[in-house]
Amino acid sequence: MRVQFIRPATLVLFAGAGAFALALGMQPSGSAAPRSLPAAAMPVEIVTIEHSSSFESARIFTGQVEARRRSSLGFERSAKLISVAVREGANVGAGEVLATLDQAALRATRSELEAALAAAQAELTLATATRIRFEDSVVRGAVTRQALDEAREGERARQANVELAEARLATLAVAFDQSRIVAPFDAVVVERHMDEGQVVATGAPVLTVQERVAPEIRIGVAADLAGRFSPGAEHKLNTSVGAVVATVRAALPLRSATTRTVDVIFELRDATMPLRDGDLVEIALSSPIQESGIWLPVSALAEAHRGLWQVYALARTKTGGFVTEARAVEVLHLSGDRVYVRGALANGERVVRAGLHRVVAGQSVAPATHRVASR
Repeated sequence: MRVQFIRPATLVLFAGAGAFALALGMQPSGSAAPRSLPAAAMPVEIVTIEHSSSFESARIFTGQVEARRRSSLGFERSAKLISVAVREGANVGAGEVLATLDQAALRATRSELEAALAAAQAELTLATATRIRFEDSVVRGAVTRQALDEAREGERARQANVELAEARLATLAVAFDQSRIVAPFDAVVVERHMDEGQVVATGAPVLTVQERVAPEIRIGVAADLAGRFSPGAEHKLNTSVGAVVATVRAALPLRSATTRTVDVIFELRDATMPLRDGDLVEIALSSPIQESGIWLPVSALAEAHRGLWQVYALARTKTGGFVTEARAVEVLHLSGDRVYVRGALANGERVVRAGLHRVVAGQSVAPATHRVASR
């Protein structure tokens, strides 16, 4: 009788095969298979679908605060700038002298013209006396009528010379006025462009002033909404200092060539509001859009393929639980943290409201908190 020995390598091979069988879940014959444990349902926030027939589309229009009057002041003649009496921020009154040009040349011309006027007046006095003597002498025959006519015309010529000299002095007075900048209205100096010593060109701005009254507000709105702004109507505007109430002064009867909007001018009801020229102002206008859809929170949207959107609706299982179903939706309007959509969703259905990063289609879920989709 021969005894066969099993080599150690063969034993190792058998042991490895047994371990592999155990790893694959193979059970010895006659043993019962273990039961699979049911997956726990994930609690989720849900919202109940409620359809709407329309939604309000809010449109924001931006404008700015404007001074009622704002002027860049310059001289009407060219000369050296001698003095600027004010600086930025100074309050000035109407008629106050703000800046002056060098007037030395004008004063010399004035002296010359005054001398010319005095000479013309002296000549006129002599011509008048001559005419009077000739009128007395022509009666006695001592002077011919020809000489009298010449005396009369000479007097008229001297009178014309006097009037010419006076006109030249009046012109010079205008030049003196043009050598000063005078405040055109009660204002505040907002910008100083030049300092003393510069030679100023005609019309070059030296100072910019802004009227010292409550500013106006100009907002460009869409032409189809301009009819909402009748003179005297009040509207709420949003500014850098908060909401303000302003009154419509006018909706201008023209459309901007660049923005294609219509400018509406508002006056502040409270003139003490600390608004400055150039501050931005907004007005929100709502328009009804007749489109059937559903309001949902933005957090209920999940990105689908190719840039589309989807929501996860709850569907009942045969055992009474819930699983998620992906439903494609189309976004119609976005307003803050809400979105107006349309899609294959019926009234009363429930969708996952938030936490979509933890949810996939076909997942077992349990409704935790419940809300109704707001209109």
